[in-house]
Amino acid sequence: MNRNKSVITGFLWLLLSNAWTWGLSLIEVAIVPRILGPVNVGKLSLASSLISAASIFVTFGGGAYIVRTISAKPETGDRFLSAVLAYRTVVGVPIAIAIYFCMRIFVRDPLILSLLAITAMNAYLGWISDAVLMYRQAHTHFGTSARSQMIAKSMGVISRIGLVTHNMGPIGAAIGDSIQGISGTASAWFARSGKIHITSVNLDDIKALISAGRPYFKYNFYLWVYGAPTTTYILVYWSGYESNGCFSVTMRLLGIFCMVPGMLVNVLMPLLVRAYESSMDEYVKLATRTISTALVTGIPFSLLLLIQPSAILRALHYTAAFNDVALPLRIAGGYLLILWASTYYGLLLIACNRIDKQAHAAMIAAPFNLIITVALVILFHRQYHNGAAGAILAVAFTELLVVSIYIHALRDQPIVKPTLLALCRGFAAGIVPGVILCIPMTGRASFLCIFTLALVAFMPCALLTRAIRIEDIRPFMDVMRTKVQPKSDPPAPNAV
Repeated sequence: MNRNKSVITGFLWLLLSNAWTWGLSLIEVAIVPRILGPVNVGKLSLASSLISAASIFVTFGGGAYIVRTISAKPETGDRFLSAVLAYRTVVGVPIAIAIYFCMRIFVRDPLILSLLAITAMNAYLGWISDAVLMYRQAHTHFGTSARSQMIAKSMGVISRIGLVTHNMGPIGAAIGDSIQGISGTASAWFARSGKIHITSVNLDDIKALISAGRPYFKYNFYLWVYGAPTTTYILVYWSGYESNGCFSVTMRLLGIFCMVPGMLVNVLMPLLVRAYESSMDEYVKLATRTISTALVTGIPFSLLLLIQPSAILRALHYTAAFNDVALPLRIAGGYLLILWASTYYGLLLIACNRIDKQAHAAMIAAPFNLIITVALVILFHRQYHNGAAGAILAVAFTELLVVSIYIHALRDQPIVKPTLLALCRGFAAGIVPGVILCIPMTGRASFLCIFTLALVAFMPCALLTRAIRIEDIRPFMDVMRTKVQPKSDPPAPNAV
């Protein structure tokens, strides 16, 4: 019962955080890219992707292995975090500087070089912020994580919009990222929920860190090979900065629709790890009921992207320069649920300590994606003058391959089948919101009203088809009901 309460409390905290950051992200993506234009967005994306190679070697597995390691042995948290911070500073700073000076030989555009210098600093801030937030997440300090993300996002969005609208262009957007990184790190570090104790580390601590992160490093290396950075290089070479800008905007918009999986992963990872380490039955029960519901909730968002991509652009007041984003958005809607499934099934592999399976999937996907991305970008650029659409389609095929491998790796667990069955029922429940979304959306007000109506209509349909079960959402309702009662009142009868 306590673990259920932790899940729900964490969910509520991160729901608040993600509602806040989702709204701010929507405001930012409606203003900043529109002012910068596709070409400048493409240059900013290229500068970020050039420095991203350093992150593979510096983060050495990303944040997932920090959460996994500390969740399994919470008493080692301070020492492990100290080793992570030392490694990321001693190794990361020289690599970032080296990449910058190497790129000066090959890159002649002064704007990209200036952006590269700023994004190199932002990368370091991101490495430190990621480590501290993962430490908080592993200790289930969900309130601290939520507040830190809200503060960081608020400062970042205000700064980016303010600097860009004052004619600082992509440089202003990059400086806004710096302000976001500094504020996020400071708010997570100095939170009241628990003081971070930095301890001295030795070579053995660094060796333990590398040993724990090695399988995660393999996964993230292959993920980088077939991820957005290499797609950026392919797009810039074959289709130009404008197509890369359209691709970047599409991925930014898609990222807004992927905040829910990110939120749930943050909550569930430490809890699933501890459940797996203590009781397989509890792990299966927790994983099945949460992931089935989580997958089904993605259906209205997928339908929106599929049916009304142009309405999204109109609601954001994008100019005709971004018309090429509509087709990539429609393709993204077709594979949004595949992307969500990849996120959730990947979480299960990490929780049950099968990161090697995830790395194996990425290793297979890397060459497949590189080949198909080049082919589809060239095809769509020549036939439709829209290389971004080809890049997004390549991502869709790659994620489908990855999910297939994940499902095969999880075949011995009684989790995948119920989640897929719930998803099939969810498609039946999506008929009603799908019809609602076909109503013409002429402006921002009609877009918000119709999409809200579709979301509201989806829930009773999902309950009716049992795509979402009332017993899975009742604990959330009970907890929220107890939180609004005065302290003198007794708890609600069914409270968790």
